[in-house]
Amino acid sequence: MPAVGVALVALVGCSAAVPASIAVSASSSSAAPTSSSVPVETPQAVVEKPVVEQPVVEQPVVEQPRCAVDPADVAVPPADPYTTLPARYGVQVAIAGVPDLVEVGKPVEVEVTLCNNSPVAYPEVGVVFGMARCTCAGEPSQISRGTAQRFDAASGAWVELDHPALGTGMDHLSLYSNRQPLAKGQTVSVRYRFTLDRSMGEGEGGVVATAVMANGPTKISEGSASFAVRH
Repeated sequence: MPAVGVALVALVGCSAAVPASIAVSASSSSAAPTSSSVPVETPQAVVEKPVVEQPVVEQPVVEQPRCAVDPADVAVPPADPYTTLPARYGVQVAIAGVPDLVEVGKPVEVEVTLCNNSPVAYPEVGVVFGMARCTCAGEPSQISRGTAQRFDAASGAWVELDHPALGTGMDHLSLYSNRQPLAKGQTVSVRYRFTLDRSMGEGEGGVVATAVMANGPTKISEGSASFAVRH
């Protein structure tokens, strides 16, 4: 074979081989880049709740019942002392502020209201207030033990009542106070307070208010309120 031919064959054989380093480099450069998976936080939309205004509920005004005026006119009835007038001449007597449960040793303030819905204009009416008989007394007479006071509006002070407990007779009618005229349709309120003695047991008691015609004394009407007694 001529020398030129041998040389051409050798050149072709050399150019066909690719170095390993070039092959690796080409493979690396042709690979697609990979991206790392990073979570992306999506901002939450803030939804504002509408402010709902509560409707204003107006409480109804409760009018206190007025003292009725009897259309008839009757003179002050004659009566014997320490007796009770007939019911047609009576007035309303109410006691407010008495709780269902009274604790011994603790004062209770109440309000006594007289409403003259009778046909009589009384020139002078007094009030007797006292503690009624109580099963908590622990004795057969059931006479309550304790103290009672009336509020004197003129001096702004509480005045002790000499006989705070009531019995079964009519002699307590002479113990009236807060004496004043009571015209037809007139309302009068007076304040009292009472305290049961700590020696009293548990039981059922109460208070009584009596409207008295002072020139007798004669009982016109009375009102009462009951309560339970505890220590």
